[in-house]
Amino acid sequence: MIIAPSILNLKEDEYDDKLQEFLDAGIKILHLDIMDGKFVSNTTKDIEIMEKVRKFPFFFEVHLMMFKPLEMAYKFIDLGANLIIFHYEAVNDVADTIKRLKEKGCKIGISIKPYTKIDVIKPYLKDIDSVLVMSVEPGFGGQTFIERSIDKIEELNKIRQQNNLNYLIEVDGGVNLSNSPLLKRRGTDVVVMGSFLINNDVKMIADKVKNL
Repeated sequence: MIIAPSILNLKEDEYDDKLQEFLDAGIKILHLDIMDGKFVSNTTKDIEIMEKVRKFPFFFEVHLMMFKPLEMAYKFIDLGANLIIFHYEAVNDVADTIKRLKEKGCKIGISIKPYTKIDVIKPYLKDIDSVLVMSVEPGFGGQTFIERSIDKIEELNKIRQQNNLNYLIEVDGGVNLSNSPLLKRRGTDVVVMGSFLINNDVKMIADKVKNL
């Protein structure tokens, strides 16, 4: 299983040291949370974040927690984003959003909130690269993992196996070393870790998750 660190709770003057620490620990993905203050109540800086971190050799996944995400997605892609994740609940036309992102040549992910059912994204699973299961309500770091998320992971893994699909299953929210083994067993490929990773021994956590 792979860790994708979220830097939502990092201060800008901490970016360089902490991102280098991630690299030294063998972490290759960086998760950027971008919020508009409308789809979720919190807000973040937007393009400025990418401009500050893109000098590091990560695979950049950008999680757009916002309505009308395409304009912002294009800006991030132009700056080097590799995977754009948009919310099913935030767009009017999921198929068109996927089509337009594919035209830009990036990888595409769909995220669903804790109480959104898997059924609504089934028609799109063959066309995307990643499903991000939110195991907390999006918008703030440091929340407790919502246990019902396990059922979604199992269902996504079952659909993937039965239909020979290739999307990755990512989980974001309240992930730590206690629940990571269960997430791995249920089919998770990537875990997004924020405050838990940042506030503890990065190398130790990365090694343990990698070896699950």
